[in-house]
Amino acid sequence: MTELILHIGSPKTGTTALQRGYLQARHALAKRGVLYPRLNPESDRHSALIPFLIDQGMVPGDVAFAPHWPGGDIMGQSAHMWAEVMKQITTHAPTKVVLSGEGFFTLQRLWQTERITARLTPVFDKIAVVAYLRSPQSQYLSSYQQGLKASGHRVALRPRPYMPDVVEDFATRYTPEVLDVIRARPKRELNTTLSAEAMAVLETYTYLVEGKQGAERRDTWQPLRRIMLALDRSVPGFTRPRLTAEADARIQRRSMDVRWMCKDFGITFPDVDYTIVSTEEPDAPWQPSIADLCPIDTERQAIMAQNMRRAMEKERLLPTTLINRIARRLWRRG
Repeated sequence: MTELILHIGSPKTGTTALQRGYLQARHALAKRGVLYPRLNPESDRHSALIPFLIDQGMVPGDVAFAPHWPGGDIMGQSAHMWAEVMKQITTHAPTKVVLSGEGFFTLQRLWQTERITARLTPVFDKIAVVAYLRSPQSQYLSSYQQGLKASGHRVALRPRPYMPDVVEDFATRYTPEVLDVIRARPKRELNTTLSAEAMAVLETYTYLVEGKQGAERRDTWQPLRRIMLALDRSVPGFTRPRLTAEADARIQRRSMDVRWMCKDFGITFPDVDYTIVSTEEPDAPWQPSIADLCPIDTERQAIMAQNMRRAMEKERLLPTTLINRIARRLWRRG
């Protein structure tokens, strides 16, 4: 009997940590009867299987297909990777197979789930679909930071909920036979947290990526992110960002999913005030700055802003760097 455990996210709930943890331990897990398939040497995200499973060339947002991967086009590559999964199942004869991909969380149409079900039920005797959720407040702040760090974007309010150590919790609940292996995995911080002061300083430079998209935007923004990550740890007074009471309440008022999850599935969150959720029209314009969301140490922010500008000028990242240098030289001569 082979059971499939399909982990689908949701976004910002420790998916990357879970995928890396199970991938790193995959050889030890396979010996215990738990298979975490590796699709190819460059891919550890099982969302790449979605085009084959739904029989449509849809590219999930959490995975990119490389032209040199076996199989040709997207459909061919996805089919080739599914064949690799089946090959590993035959080789290892596992009692459990774990697949993980946030792309599965986005499949909300009935025909998509029907096609996936039709593909998977002949292979597995039992299928469990697992999703971790976060309360809207923690999800929003996490998404805000991720968008700002990655490419200078501010995010819209898309509430989702959460678990503290998703990897160990997942192993405890769904693969307890390998819990000791998962606990022994090397642990490292995959997504470095920025302070509210660092986020506020970064916001002032989003004009540098206005109008840019995709790789051009990321390539422009990543040097700024690298500098700020280093500065944030070097300037004393670092604290993790937290929402003000006003921002916390407004996010709850604009959240539409929370009451539905409570009513239909009994899912509740201890940090949610159910007397205020869904009481504000979510489509009303609201694009807050980090100063609208979090308490900020203004003295620390000023120091970081000054250090950030110096570092950017040193690396010639500002379009006005040359003009400023000429102006300073002229002023000294005068």
